[in-house]
Amino acid sequence: MTLSGSHSSLALLARTPRSHSSLALLVVTTWRLIVLMSDSGRTPGRIMVFLIFLSALVSNSFGLDPVVTAVDSIAPDISRLFLNIALICVFFSFIYFFSAQLASREVFFRTWLQTVVGLSTAGAMSACWIASPVGIPTFGKIPLHDPGLTPVYLFYTLGGFYFGYACVLVVVLATRAARQANATQPWAFLTCAIGVGLAFLGGPLLRVTSILLQWASAGAIEVPLIIKTVGQATLNLGIVGYIAGLCAIGGRTLVIQLRMNADRRRRYRALQPLWSSLVEAFPSIQFRSAGSIPERLGLRRLQISYRYSRRLIECRDSLWRLSPYVADPPDSYSDPLAIRNQALLVYEALPRVGNTATRDLAEPVAIAASQDGDDRHLVDLAAEFARLDQKRALVRQFEEASEIK
Repeated sequence: MTLSGSHSSLALLARTPRSHSSLALLVVTTWRLIVLMSDSGRTPGRIMVFLIFLSALVSNSFGLDPVVTAVDSIAPDISRLFLNIALICVFFSFIYFFSAQLASREVFFRTWLQTVVGLSTAGAMSACWIASPVGIPTFGKIPLHDPGLTPVYLFYTLGGFYFGYACVLVVVLATRAARQANATQPWAFLTCAIGVGLAFLGGPLLRVTSILLQWASAGAIEVPLIIKTVGQATLNLGIVGYIAGLCAIGGRTLVIQLRMNADRRRRYRALQPLWSSLVEAFPSIQFRSAGSIPERLGLRRLQISYRYSRRLIECRDSLWRLSPYVADPPDSYSDPLAIRNQALLVYEALPRVGNTATRDLAEPVAIAASQDGDDRHLVDLAAEFARLDQKRALVRQFEEASEIK
């Protein structure tokens, strides 16, 4: 299995038409780009996932007939060179993704070394393409008995070696990630390791061995068809296992993110009554658009994490501004700091804001101040405020109904 031969597999869409693969990868890559644009935190992990799909999309595109025809018009078989360089980027992303799962990375797995290995492989394959007298034909069309095509043999051998190197590293890194004490899904990482191990046996190991045997014997020794068939089946099984492990890792991350967003939406709605009353009293607390491209597109504002954080800040700012109008708690309050009592003080202070005759009653204080980033105190205050506001509304409705009668 060379870099070119494993192209559709590495695009994670094996056995599908290449055009369908490119379309699916385009959709996923666009989605990951929107995530980067819309989220306030562009973490290295999200950027790396985006680069994985982007490099897979680019490599898959170099296998499309219209793209191959257009690119090869520049130079013979240069599309095959570009395709393999793009796949080196995919393999580099895989290595870095699993390396980033470790708490502490050894020097051998650091980015700079993997960059050197990847660039060296890409440079050597480029040199083979330049030195080849016939370009880089597909593997099945190479006359292995022709000694003048040594650059072509080296091209495919280098590709197979790098793919095997990447597989070994991914197996090691995934296994170490599964053995960490804080690993939440060790079985998923082990599934990835087993899948990549099977792909290594059925892919680069078998292909490089086949190339070297046929090359050294001038075509006299050829790997039996049954071994090639078993190797292809092993490769496909390994790809399925690898994809299953990645899906499990991504699925758990998605579930955690969905739960966090659901909790943020619940708290966001709980802050609504308090926030509405505070905005009415202090209209200037609302943030204005920063004017950045994500802001103008409205992408960041669609994120519940962004909207919730914004509402928290606006509520805390307005409560600070409201604090001078809050009266001292009466002696009847056994616990002046209780959430229920604070909500009542805030409720009674809001009408004083619009009264110009009202003088400040106290120095500003932090109402419902958070501790170590914990916002539950403010959410509980908002919930008590909503219950109090609803109760007062029912009382007013009852009084109005009594006056009508």
